[in-house]
Amino acid sequence: MKCKKCNKETEKLDMGLCDKCFKQTYDIMKRELAKENDQNIVKNEIEEIVAAGLLNDKFILNKALQHGFETKIFQSGVVRDIIDTILDINSERPDMIDVNLVKTRLSSAGKSDAANLVDRIRSHSDVKFSQVKLYIDILKEKHSEEIIREMGLKLISFVDDKDQKKKRSTVDFIGQSIKELGSLQKQQMKKGVSRVKTELLNIAQEIQKRNAEGELLTIGYDIRPFNDLNKSLSGLRKGFLYGIGGAPRRGKTTFTLEIATNLAIRNNIPVLFVTWEQTKKNLVYRLLAKETQINPDTLQRKQISKHPELEVKFAKGWRKMEGYMERLFIIEGTKDDTLERVKTYAYNAMQEFNTDEIVLFFDYLQKMPMSGQYLDEKFKVEEISTQIKLLSLELNCPIIVISSLNKEGCNIDQANSKDRPGIYHCKGSGDIEYDLDAAMIMAKDWEDSRELEVQMKNLAQSLGKNVERLPKVDIINVYLDKNRDAPEGISSIIQYLFIIEANKFVEIGYKVESDNYRFRKIEDIIKKLFEEGYVKFRDGQGNVTDEKPDVAF
Repeated sequence: MKCKKCNKETEKLDMGLCDKCFKQTYDIMKRELAKENDQNIVKNEIEEIVAAGLLNDKFILNKALQHGFETKIFQSGVVRDIIDTILDINSERPDMIDVNLVKTRLSSAGKSDAANLVDRIRSHSDVKFSQVKLYIDILKEKHSEEIIREMGLKLISFVDDKDQKKKRSTVDFIGQSIKELGSLQKQQMKKGVSRVKTELLNIAQEIQKRNAEGELLTIGYDIRPFNDLNKSLSGLRKGFLYGIGGAPRRGKTTFTLEIATNLAIRNNIPVLFVTWEQTKKNLVYRLLAKETQINPDTLQRKQISKHPELEVKFAKGWRKMEGYMERLFIIEGTKDDTLERVKTYAYNAMQEFNTDEIVLFFDYLQKMPMSGQYLDEKFKVEEISTQIKLLSLELNCPIIVISSLNKEGCNIDQANSKDRPGIYHCKGSGDIEYDLDAAMIMAKDWEDSRELEVQMKNLAQSLGKNVERLPKVDIINVYLDKNRDAPEGISSIIQYLFIIEANKFVEIGYKVESDNYRFRKIEDIIKKLFEEGYVKFRDGQGNVTDEKPDVAF
């Protein structure tokens, strides 16, 4: 007798195989069965974790429904019964899901197995939406594969079964198959396609609401006390990508942190500031310096409690930070913190605050890691900017990204010049100019900064103070090089006072070219800075005198 597999002569056959081939075949089948069993165990656990997220967290349930979640993707009928019950209760009582009510409903329907499983499902604690979203995508993919596999068997059966061909025409069979595949494709899509009519009705409701309740100050999130920037941008808008570019030492990170804190204070939403440039501790010291008006070096070296004036400032600054410390997250980015991981951070923060709203800040564009390798920095920056723009649309949130300038742009801003850096001077710029909805370029106003220095020196001299060691203060122009859907009649240049040692920006207002007005404005600024303690002159020995209490601008 010959073995069916190796074709060798043998005296004994088992299932038509020799001993050697039978053992090999048995081992292979055993491994495949074990693999299939492991996959089923993993799949069951995945289904239970998804069910736990839907049961325990209302935010996860709502977001899952937004992402095209359907119960038919679950293989376990018991888990499907639990989730169907959760959805029924949610449609009746959108405020919360009562676990005991879920169990009671299941028991009343005679589904004791499902009722008994609820407690085990509930034991999966600390389930994140990002995890549930991933698992739903896996289950949808597996469900689709099963349907395609079944359709493949139907196709083979139709071709081989002559009796079936007599009952149904080939055209009808193909038409039904296309319909089933189309339904499967829709299920895989995360978002449906809506008509213009739907959006028009939403817009009409918004207009009616404003007619009844009054006009809005801005379209987007409020960033006051940067009043003129808030007005020019109409707030930070959902789905918009903002870029802030500038040469080194122009205060890009400090300026952006100021916007982030304004947002967190005024809008009561989570704000994520991701930095690939500095440590988290260093940025928090900057924030503390800004709020306390104490130099970061002093904060890190001195014994604050032994200096009464510092202790008072520290206490006041701490109280200011209490207004946003719970809502502002600073993430110290690593090479592993790609956009996909940042998206996970965002979803987790939104889940924690039970909100669909969030604002993201990235410091800075050129240092953001990508999963792929890019030999050309220009291609890398273009790819990152495109992905960030897509993320702002997916999360429906504003994203603010800092960009460094190329060598030419930095050289232009190093001295007084008739030229200034522009959006096209951003390092690796190309598609970024098109991806941005608003572009802000920061540059030193050399003439106004020089006039500020002259007037500070005159004031110090009149007070008998040290004129060689003046406070470090620059006037920075923020140019709105691009501003999509900008309000009518708005200036494109806003001036700021950058108090370098205090890590603070103070908005001056729109830039006006008139010399007389500019000189008077600078004179008023110095007077206010001195009176409110932001500027302190030193005596002949270099000691700070005339200590003033800290007063908020």
